Amino acid sequence: MSFIDQLKRRNIFRVGITYLIVAWLIAQVTELALDSFATPDWVVKTVLFLLLIGFPLALLFAWAFELTSEGIRLEKDIVRSESDIRLSGRRFDFAIIGLLLLAVTFLVVDNYVLDDATDRVAEQTLKPASLENMAFPLPDKPSIVVLPFDNMSSDMEQEYFVDGITEDLTTDLAKLPGLFVIARNSAFTYKGKAVTHGQVAEDLGVQYIVEGSVRRVGDRIRINAQVIDALSGHHIWAERYDGSLADVFALQDRVVEQIVAALVINVPAKELAMTLIGGTDDPEAYMAALQGWDHYHRQTSEDAFKAVLFFEKAVLLDPGYSRAYAGLGRAYWDITNMSWWLEGITTPWQVTFNLAKSNLVLAMREPTADAFALSAEISVRMGRHNQALRDIDRAIALGPSVADNTIAKARILNAVGRAEEAEQLARRAMRLDPHFKPAYARVLGHSLLHQERYVEAARYLEMATSREGKNPYDFVSLLVAYGYLERLEDASAALDNYHKTTFEQGYSTPLTVQETDRWWYGDMFDYDKTYKERLLEGLRKAGIPEGPSPSQEEFDYRLLMSRDAEIFSVKSVATIDVDTAQELQEGGATFVDVRDRFAFDAGHVPDAIHLDLHVNFTEERLSEFVDRDEKVVMSCWGENCSYAAYACAMAVTWGFTQVYYFAAGFQAWSAAGYPVESGQN
Repeated sequence: MSFIDQLKRRNIFRVGITYLIVAWLIAQVTELALDSFATPDWVVKTVLFLLLIGFPLALLFAWAFELTSEGIRLEKDIVRSESDIRLSGRRFDFAIIGLLLLAVTFLVVDNYVLDDATDRVAEQTLKPASLENMAFPLPDKPSIVVLPFDNMSSDMEQEYFVDGITEDLTTDLAKLPGLFVIARNSAFTYKGKAVTHGQVAEDLGVQYIVEGSVRRVGDRIRINAQVIDALSGHHIWAERYDGSLADVFALQDRVVEQIVAALVINVPAKELAMTLIGGTDDPEAYMAALQGWDHYHRQTSEDAFKAVLFFEKAVLLDPGYSRAYAGLGRAYWDITNMSWWLEGITTPWQVTFNLAKSNLVLAMREPTADAFALSAEISVRMGRHNQALRDIDRAIALGPSVADNTIAKARILNAVGRAEEAEQLARRAMRLDPHFKPAYARVLGHSLLHQERYVEAARYLEMATSREGKNPYDFVSLLVAYGYLERLEDASAALDNYHKTTFEQGYSTPLTVQETDRWWYGDMFDYDKTYKERLLEGLRKAGIPEGPSPSQEEFDYRLLMSRDAEIFSVKSVATIDVDTAQELQEGGATFVDVRDRFAFDAGHVPDAIHLDLHVNFTEERLSEFVDRDEKVVMSCWGENCSYAAYACAMAVTWGFTQVYYFAAGFQAWSAAGYPVESGQN
C-alpha cells in the first residue's frame, strides 16, 4: 500500500480538514472576544500559537490512533479484518459537513446579522441634530468632523497611533475643496467624553460625523470607520479594513476614498491622488513621526523636546521624510517662540531659531502644507511679509480647510495693513475650529485694534490671556486697548502681568514704547506704519514710558537701516563675521552687548560693555565707554536679533565713526569656541 493510500486509510486528510475548520472557528471566536471584551493581545497570540503547533500533533495522533466503535485505539493493535475505518471516515465526513455549515453560519451572523443589529441599535439610540440648535449655520458644502477613533488595543501606548490615524484622516479630508472639515483641535475636545452625535453636530455646526476604532496586534491592523448623518440620525456608510502595518497608508487612503464616495463629492482623480500622498513609505518612520506629532500637540515644554526626539528618529529612518522635517522645524519653532529654550541650557533662542530654519530647508525639498505654513510663520516673524503671504497661500491651496493656516494668513494681513480681511479670515478660522486656540482670539483682537474697535478687541485679547497667559505680548496688546478705553487700573494689572511673565521667562527689560516699536510678536521694522503708530499711541495712553531715545532720533536712525533677506544692514557700518569680531576684540575694540541683563549675565564676549538697548543705551552712556573715533562693535543674540542693528544706526546718528555690526552675535561667538564670560561687568 502506497504512502498516500496509508494517509487516506488512516483518515489523515479528514483529520487535517476537521482541525483547520475547528481552529478557524476558535480563532474567530477569540478575535470576537478581543473586540467585545478588550481581551489582552497576548491571549490572542497564545491561542494562535497553540493552534499552530497543534496541527502537526493532530496529524501524528491520527496516524498513530484509530477511532473505532470501541473508542480510540492504537492503530498497531487493530487487526485489519476487524477495522471499521470506513465507518469512522463517514463520521469525519459528517463532522466536516457540520463544521462547514457552522462556519458559514458564523460568517453570515458576523458580517450581516450582528452588523445590521448593531447598526439598528445605534440608529435607535441616535438623537438627530436640530438645525434650530446649531451653534453655526451649516456651510454651503458638506460639513464633517472626524472624532477621535477609539483605541481597541489593550496596549494604551498605542493611543498615539490611533490619534495619528484620526489626525491624518482629518488632514487628508481638509485638503479637499469640496468639504468643510472641522479642525483637529475642536474634534479632540470630545476625546473620551460621552456625547451624542446630535450634540457634537450642534456644537460644531456640521452635518456629518466620522467615527471609528483602530486595533493593532503586533503588525496586524484593523480599522473600523463609519459616517453618520447627524441630521437624520442614520449611518450612511460603514466599513472594516484589515491589513498589516506595511499597509497602513493604503488602508487610510481607502478610508478617505470611500468617505468621499459616501458623501457623493465630485473630486477629480488627480486631486484625490495628491491628497493621499503619505510622505514616507517606511512604516517605522511613520510611527516615529506620529509619536512626534502626539507630543507636539500637547503644547508643553517637556513634550516639545520629546517631539524633537521622535521627529529626529523619523528622519533618521527616512532621510527624505519631508513632513517629519516640517514637524521637527515646528517643534523648534515653538521652543523658540514660547521661550522653552530656557529649559535647555545648551540651546539659547538663536540656536533653536536656526534649527527651525535648517529643518525647514530640508522640509522644502518636497514641500507639504506644513512646510509652507512654517515658512510663512518664520518669514512674518522676521518681517518678510510678502514672502510670508506667498507661502501661506500655497499652504492654504494644499489644505483649504486647515484652520491653523487660515489664522496664519490673518496674522500676516494684519501686519501689512489689511485688518478688515484679517478679521474675516480670523472668524473663518474660528468657524473651522469652534473650540479655537488662544492664538485665534489674539489675531482677531489685533485686527479689531487696527480698526479702532477697542471694546471688541479687549474682549478677545482678554480671552487669549485667560486661556493661555504665557505670551507676554498678549498683555502688551491689552495695554493698547485699555489705553484707548482709559481703563488705567486694568492697564496697570496688565503691565504687572507682562513683567511677571517676562521675568519667569528670563527677560529683565521693563516695557517701553520704543521696545514695542522694534519687536511685538516679531520684528516690527516692516510692520504697517499706520497700525504700528496706533499701537504705540495706545501704550502712551496707558502710561507706558517712551524709552531712552528721543522720538525724532528714532525716525532719523531708522532711515539708515535696510533689510536684505534675513540680515539688516546699516549705512556707513561694516557687517562683520565671527572671526573678524574676534580679531577686533583682540585688537582692543570695545564690544557693546545690547541684550537684556539676564541674557548678558548668562554669557557674553569677554570685557564687553552691557547697555540694554531699551533701558540705558543712550548717547551719554555710550560716550562714557567709547570715544567717537574709536572702534566699537555692537552685538546681540544672533542674526535674527535686530537690536544690534538698531544700536549701530543710533551710534552713527550720534556721530560715532568706527561702528561695526556683529550680526552673527553671541551665539556665533560661543559656537566658534571663543572665550566667554558670565556675570555682571
